[in-house]
Amino acid sequence: LFQIYLEFLRFVPSTLCFILNGMLARMIFKKKNKDLGTYRYALLTFVISDILNGFMHLVVMPIAETYKNAFVQGGHSWWRTRTAVCFCLGIFSLTFPILLFNFLYRLVAV
Repeated sequence: LFQIYLEFLRFVPSTLCFILNGMLARMIFKKKNKDLGTYRYALLTFVISDILNGFMHLVVMPIAETYKNAFVQGGHSWWRTRTAVCFCLGIFSLTFPILLFNFLYRLVAV
């Protein structure tokens, strides 16, 4: 019973991610161009990155494990290969350059 609960619980964050980011993308596209300006592209990059991260977390579900005295990242969902884990971690690390771009954009624009 607990295993079924954990399997169900795995879908909740990804579902919320898809719903909330979809709503945000809809609001970005519905706003007039003069309201958001070129900042709309930075926001859309955040939305796309977050949706990709939520999707990969659902498909791969990376979990850090201990192996002797080291940490090993392993996939525990449908796609369990080493390539999937590397791809998931690559998408996860996309957030940092996007944040850096946001701060550089504010530095130049303001």
